[in-house]
Amino acid sequence: MLVDLTNATASLTLGLTLNCAQCHDHKFDPISIQDYYRFQGFFVKGQVNRLLLKDPALWKAYQTAVQSDLEVLKPAKQLNDLLYGPLRSKLAEEAKKKLLPELIAALGTPASERTPEQAELARKAEKEVEISSDKVEKALKEEDRKFFKELDKKINTLEKELHDKKPHTWGFYSPATSPHPVETLPPLGVYPLLYEPEKLKAAKPQWLKRGDIHQPGSELKPGWPEILGPMPEGGPAESPRLALVDWLTSRKNPLLSRVWVNYVWQQHFGRGLMAASGDFGVLIPPPKHSELLDWLATEFRENGWSTKHLHRLIVLSSTYRQASQTNSKNAKLDPENYYWWRWLPRRLEAESIRDSVLAVSGELDRELGGPSVSFGASSAEDGGELDPTFAEQKLGPNQFAAKPRRSLYMRQLRDNLPVMQKLFDGPSASETCPRRHVSTVALQPLYLLNNPFILKQAELFAARVLARAGSDTTRQIETAFVLALGRPPKPAEMDAVRRFLDAHRTAESSAGASTGLLTELRRPAPAGTQPVTRVAKMVRQAGDVQGGTVKPLTTAAMQLATGDSTHPPLHLVHLCHALFSLNEFVYVE
Repeated sequence: MLVDLTNATASLTLGLTLNCAQCHDHKFDPISIQDYYRFQGFFVKGQVNRLLLKDPALWKAYQTAVQSDLEVLKPAKQLNDLLYGPLRSKLAEEAKKKLLPELIAALGTPASERTPEQAELARKAEKEVEISSDKVEKALKEEDRKFFKELDKKINTLEKELHDKKPHTWGFYSPATSPHPVETLPPLGVYPLLYEPEKLKAAKPQWLKRGDIHQPGSELKPGWPEILGPMPEGGPAESPRLALVDWLTSRKNPLLSRVWVNYVWQQHFGRGLMAASGDFGVLIPPPKHSELLDWLATEFRENGWSTKHLHRLIVLSSTYRQASQTNSKNAKLDPENYYWWRWLPRRLEAESIRDSVLAVSGELDRELGGPSVSFGASSAEDGGELDPTFAEQKLGPNQFAAKPRRSLYMRQLRDNLPVMQKLFDGPSASETCPRRHVSTVALQPLYLLNNPFILKQAELFAARVLARAGSDTTRQIETAFVLALGRPPKPAEMDAVRRFLDAHRTAESSAGASTGLLTELRRPAPAGTQPVTRVAKMVRQAGDVQGGTVKPLTTAAMQLATGDSTHPPLHLVHLCHALFSLNEFVYVE
């Protein structure tokens, strides 16, 4: 965890590959292995953990939510104490008799009077006399063990659920330097890092030979790389992280403002003024526009480190407002567009594509802040879209199910990212990503064409268009274009879409959608038919998918083909689906 903190902080604030100096001196940049562990020293007295919040309103809501669990837990613990309390006491006394004399003496000394050696011995003694559930189970008769295990499992499950429901956040906390005591929850994970405040308070930075924890070298003082300037006299003894922040934002540090500005520029243009956002080292070519980078960094710092001011400067510039049309003369002189003579179209990130689809369909929850939410369970049938609420959503304005939130608020499993994240070049969830790779593969448009999540949102989008435009075909087309692309259709596009809609109306009419199509959708899959393949085909025609089979269609879905005043016809759904698949929708042009 310390390694991740050190590497990420150095990359994001200094633009340096400090991680290359973890085991040896940096091969190219003037950074030594001692520099690495000095920088790590800013964080050795703290730990990332689950920190309890103190908001009274959150705790009041928590008490209300867990009342029923407490009513079950309290009698279960009373029963456990009644049945097994005497046995635990007996086992503890027997364990205490087996302790060495020095351990017994340390345990009998009041905590406030113990020497450091006695405190360590007392902790060891407490572990020796602590009676775990396994020890109790071994001491019981065979016929009593089953009930004990069930009761103990029930208590542990309830206690864990109560812990996890407490108002908390994930953050870095140092018991040694924080002026405010903060309570923590037990850490999670397969191999959780224990939270031991006393050890954190006594921790000191030291360099590790070859990066090996089993080969500690001499102690060091916290500090930044020597190439960036000397540390203040005495070093940051009391509050090392505050000293780091003060230095990062001072005029003595030239890197933070430039790295920050470069990231913001990259977010707007797809690439930074500096080619590698997380690496300002000697191997990386210098920026083509070093004066512009210097000016923006100075402007950013002089205006109170206001990112909003920086965004405004960039988006109001003529560079940002360049057209994307190419020019043969300019292309010959500057084929890589180093001088920004045209706008380079770039694809939206995976999260932005998902949020854009939900925003256009009218289903996106735009509320700011609040706790993160879970996607739910993934399955092969839903194409990996991890949000089960979509299957229960209804068409039209009356939406009673919880609306999906922005991707920013979604909890994700690091080893099982949503399919959209994987297909559209989402970064690894195990480390920071200065710049995402962008690929163009056949699976990306196939996802937009066939994934049930996209198909469902196309239906909801069509319902929104119908609610706004009514049955007027021209208004429907104009509304769909404005909502999806932010512009009205061009005359040629209007003619093409009219022909598209007419062709689909004819196909729906000849298919007898009110009877034949809907009957087919409601009929169970024939023997020997692959249900998922059949579902994938039928959902394109307005079916509803759950668990790899087609549900009996609701009244709303049955009306998709005929199109009454409240539900969209199939041809309108197909138009909305086609708009989702356009390059113009998924690219910034």
